[in-house]
Amino acid sequence: MTTALLDAPVRHWACPSCQHQDRTQDARTPMHDCGGLRGLLAPLVEVPSPGSKPDAIHRVLEREDNCADADRIMSVRTDHGDGHNDLTLFPETARMVIRAEDVHLGTVMNAHVARAQAKGIDQARYLFKDPSVARMARIAQRVGATMAWSTSNMNAYYAYAMGTNAVKPSSDSFKVALFGTSVTPAQSTTAAVTQYAGAGSTWSTGNESSGTGYTAGGVSVTPVSWAQSTNVITFSSSGSPQWTTVSVTTYGCLVYDTTVSNQAISWNYFGGQQTITAGTLTIGWNASGILTITC
Repeated sequence: MTTALLDAPVRHWACPSCQHQDRTQDARTPMHDCGGLRGLLAPLVEVPSPGSKPDAIHRVLEREDNCADADRIMSVRTDHGDGHNDLTLFPETARMVIRAEDVHLGTVMNAHVARAQAKGIDQARYLFKDPSVARMARIAQRVGATMAWSTSNMNAYYAYAMGTNAVKPSSDSFKVALFGTSVTPAQSTTAAVTQYAGAGSTWSTGNESSGTGYTAGGVSVTPVSWAQSTNVITFSSSGSPQWTTVSVTTYGCLVYDTTVSNQAISWNYFGGQQTITAGTLTIGWNASGILTITC
């Protein structure tokens, strides 16, 4: 008795914003650099036959924060005629800057802010009268000495683990998980606090996004690579993590090392609240990488 192996059905795809078409036998939604959206990564839409017009429209959404970067695009939302939507998210690159002038800036600035708060002065409105301290505050804010879920950064403990050879990021495996607004990212020298689902961790499953089709822990980040250009070291991935038929709300993601205790390597902000309903969610990593280290 012989058993015939059945091929996966052929699926036809088209882009709502350009002339690009495709056919696949893959469960994943195909992505492409859309000429109609000035090269932004965007999903194709399934159509019944070649040449059919997709019943959908792409909407380009700008970031909700006050980021000064030239590229202010946070996502491409694909609205379908039946009411569901797809999302392609463009998180910020996490950046760690190592310079002599940055040493102890967070300690100095936070000490001044603490004194201000003790006097009932709002931290956000606190003005530093000393020009040198004001300059340090601006640098500290830029490199992430004071953190909030409105930016991206590399986990300081992971940098320490790299230096002690506790992690081997060139050969380790990584995953990315989605998180909501209840998490407050913070750099720490404590391993457990910066692990995904670690004891007392900021990145507990209680703070993780949840919804139909989303499984706690996220999906793999692959392939990954490290590169150096002059004084900048970049961790990046040419892949695009994807969730299908998912309904979830998220603000950012955590990239973590599954080989070594689920240790976080970076958190990457999406630019504002992102909500998807019964669609495909895709992360398109920044062209500058998942994270950079500037020496």
